[in-house]
Amino acid sequence: MYPPRTTGFFAHPTVRGALLSIGRLAGRGGEDRLPWLTVTLVGVQAILYAALASGGPPGVDALVRWGAKTGPLVTDAGQEWRLVAANLLHRDGVHLGLNLLVFGVVGSAVERACRWWDYVALLAVAGLATMAGSLWWSPGPAPSPPKASSSPGCS
Repeated sequence: MYPPRTTGFFAHPTVRGALLSIGRLAGRGGEDRLPWLTVTLVGVQAILYAALASGGPPGVDALVRWGAKTGPLVTDAGQEWRLVAANLLHRDGVHLGLNLLVFGVVGSAVERACRWWDYVALLAVAGLATMAGSLWWSPGPAPSPPKASSSPGCS
């Protein structure tokens, strides 16, 4: 349906045209501008995960120490900063990879199309709203997956 592209960003022609026209209206240079904030945030998240997972896959305790969202610490202990920090933390490499892939593609297009402060405001509102909704839906951190036993049926 769409021709393959090897450079630039790929989107449906209507979406791409709309994003670029918004970028031109904002005087930001459209698709030629480097999405440096998106690139920086991708790098920060990758570095944080590398540091967090340096001793193996991080467990719930390690994630909470690094700032994961957990209801009692946010609501009872007043650690609202976790609503920001939790946006940068990832449980495993697949979680990190998929989030960075989507954020890199979509974030790059949106950053190119918007004014810088509008993009920062969008990221801040989206991140806080996501964590607030997650806190309302599930007040604690996600439980660790069960460990595989050495023999079937034994725990």
